[in-house]
Amino acid sequence: MLSISFFDLAHNALNSLGFLKGNLWFFAGVIFFAVVASFIPEPTLTPTSDVKGRKKNGDEGGKDIMKKHRRQVLFSGIVTVVGISLHNFPEGMAVFLGSLKGLRVGINLALAIALHNIPEGVAVALPVYFATQRHSN
Repeated sequence: MLSISFFDLAHNALNSLGFLKGNLWFFAGVIFFAVVASFIPEPTLTPTSDVKGRKKNGDEGGKDIMKKHRRQVLFSGIVTVVGISLHNFPEGMAVFLGSLKGLRVGINLALAIALHNIPEGVAVALPVYFATQRHSN
């Protein structure tokens, strides 16, 4: 998807907008992405079994650790939902603009995007399912 955007859409944008405006908008997008990425937390590796801390607190069952782990997994699912939602907006715009060019182009583009959305849906559903243990959410 990234190569399609860069090699096809960027070439057309440079032809229609001109070299200067096309590059300015490209780098404006890069800066926008950097700002958005600065708000997304970096993943950290935290140990899930802290034997010394559990013995001091008297928690031998590990239920607190499991609750914390489920919250972390649920948060990762929510971040994935937000990311994919931001990702799907330009896809919808691409289908719309492709449909303006021709119905066949719009349908083919919609089918291609629908096929690539299947693994995205699984990527969202699995963390939420493992965090809640319910498939109804």
